[in-house]
Amino acid sequence: MFGQDYNKRAYATAASDMLMKEVSQNGGGDAVRFGDSLVEDGFADDTFDYFLTNPPFGVDWKRQRDAVRREHEQRGFAGRFGAGLPRVNDGALLFLQHMMFEAKTLEGYKICEPGDLVINTLWAWMGAMGVSFVPGVVSPAYNVYEPTVELDPAYVDALSRLPVFAQEAARHSKGVWSSRLRLYPDGFFEISLPVPPLSEQRQIAANLAAGLRKLDGLARAATCTIGLLMERRAALIAVAVAGRTVANGRSSR
Repeated sequence: MFGQDYNKRAYATAASDMLMKEVSQNGGGDAVRFGDSLVEDGFADDTFDYFLTNPPFGVDWKRQRDAVRREHEQRGFAGRFGAGLPRVNDGALLFLQHMMFEAKTLEGYKICEPGDLVINTLWAWMGAMGVSFVPGVVSPAYNVYEPTVELDPAYVDALSRLPVFAQEAARHSKGVWSSRLRLYPDGFFEISLPVPPLSEQRQIAANLAAGLRKLDGLARAATCTIGLLMERRAALIAVAVAGRTVANGRSSR
């Protein structure tokens, strides 16, 4: 049994539990390792039969962006992220690629082609779904659906990310309570979707993409402005502590 976590409390709890139970396969006491799996893989030279994880659904990977992009660009399919990088707010997909890379076998995994809709059977009710725009494979926990020619992949991707889509997925899932719901293919095919003409779908997707690009630009500008304001704040504090005041870029005692 092996594990890695970048949360200090989770790491300490797991490591102490392994120590108290004197697990025989501790591997010299370092079977549980501290660190960010996406940045520094603690088991890069190992492969595993089974994985028990809590993928970071809804968690972004901004802090890991430089390291992940570097591995993707330099190693390609020789590394963990050769299939491509998801949106920065989809850390779960990166984690899935990480697990697949270290699996001893891909038996039971499914082929995924560009344009396919990929849905996590266990977490569809939480919105764990989206269209893939790169070829690859997905774990047995996912189902892969190939849209018909009447559907534009970008439109389907945008549609699948709407809260109402997750609500419909939950409504057609099976399970005793919400955290145990499963969306099987027969339930998925019961979901009704709005399907305008193909040209209209493409126009909707194009308008959405343009709007998102504009929002991304505004977000980058806001981040830059906040950074400059923080620098200004630090400078004001520094000169105030030194007994000086700042006015129009000049300091005076």
